[in-house]
Amino acid sequence: MERYKDLLAQKEQLEKLIADARKKEAAAELERVREAVAEFGFSPEDVFGKRRRDAGVRVAPKYRNPETGETWSGRAPRTALDQGSGPRTLPHHRMSGAQHGVAKARIYLAGFDVFRVDALDYGRTLQRMCADAGFEGLYPLDALAPADLSPPEKAAWIYRSNLAAIRRADIVMANVADFRGEGEPDSGTAFEIGFAAALGKPIWAYREDVTELRERVPCSATVLGNVCERGFLVEDFGLSLNLMLACAAKIVQGGPLACLRAISDAYEGGTTAPSFWRQDGGSEIRQVQG
Repeated sequence: MERYKDLLAQKEQLEKLIADARKKEAAAELERVREAVAEFGFSPEDVFGKRRRDAGVRVAPKYRNPETGETWSGRAPRTALDQGSGPRTLPHHRMSGAQHGVAKARIYLAGFDVFRVDALDYGRTLQRMCADAGFEGLYPLDALAPADLSPPEKAAWIYRSNLAAIRRADIVMANVADFRGEGEPDSGTAFEIGFAAALGKPIWAYREDVTELRERVPCSATVLGNVCERGFLVEDFGLSLNLMLACAAKIVQGGPLACLRAISDAYEGGTTAPSFWRQDGGSEIRQVQG
């Protein structure tokens, strides 16, 4: 009898050791998975595969004809719907690219908006704007760093996560408004633009003020040119930004909504595959209000 009790006590102790070991090893494996997701930009579908939709479940419409109000979910064949009530009456040029075999383009939303006090809510607003325009918005704060990281480890984790998101994206859309000084966008955003350019991604940027840089930066005229308050020359190429940014991106005058409209127009409603775009280094400002 004593042996039986001893065995039960050992079993209880072993179960506790097993639970502790499982918890510890599971945490380590989860961290490895998080690092892989951040580094390679895996989506839930990449990891788990596509989930089968239940038959008979009503799917929300993805496309809408602005002239008639008709909608289409994007799933049923166009000719299978009743005449006058389905998308076969929708003009071809009004439809998004999914019906032509082009996946919804992903837009990485770069900018100093991540430093807003309402950064998460504002990010969701940007993503809704993207969805309304037929795109998928990738916001830097979509991935949350593990809570147990030290500040330097957390910074490195965020860095890798953002690079992975840019790699996943088809387009980069950047807020290049002045941030911490006249004529100077956020330095992190500038880096992301450079990284996207090196990857050959199409880059769009927006700002309300597109007056020339030399007109915005406080400076004094000298025989050598315009010199700022710190004693450095202010470039004078007739651009609203430093040439490395202005020549890497198509700049839209206005806010994010104006930029999304310009992107949507350029992609012909989503029927042009964004991965085929490349920048030629020319500077362009699009006067789009919004």
